[in-house]
Amino acid sequence: MKSIFFLILLTSTLVYAQQVIRGPYLQSPTETTITIMWRTNVPTNSTVWFGQNPQQLNQTASGNSNTTEHTVLVTGLNPNTKYYYAVGSQSI
Repeated sequence: MKSIFFLILLTSTLVYAQQVIRGPYLQSPTETTITIMWRTNVPTNSTVWFGQNPQQLNQTASGNSNTTEHTVLVTGLNPNTKYYYAVGSQSI
C-alpha cells in the first residue's frame, strides 16, 4: 500500500488577529489526497501552502468561505512522498 507522508508541521498566521486554536490535523488520507483541518478564533478564508521542501511551499489549496472551522482538501499528491505544509489565511 502506498502512502503519503506529511511529517513536519509549520503553522502560520498571516492575519494578525487570527490565531489557530485547534490543530491543524490530517484526515482521510488516500494515495494522492489528504484533508487538513484546523480551527481559528475569528472567521477567515482557508489556505494550505505545501511542497516537498520546507523552504518552498509553492503549491496551494484553499477553501472558498470565511469560517472558524477550516477544512481543505489537498489533491495531486505523489504516493510515498514527504510533504511539508503551513496553514493560514490569504486575508490581509
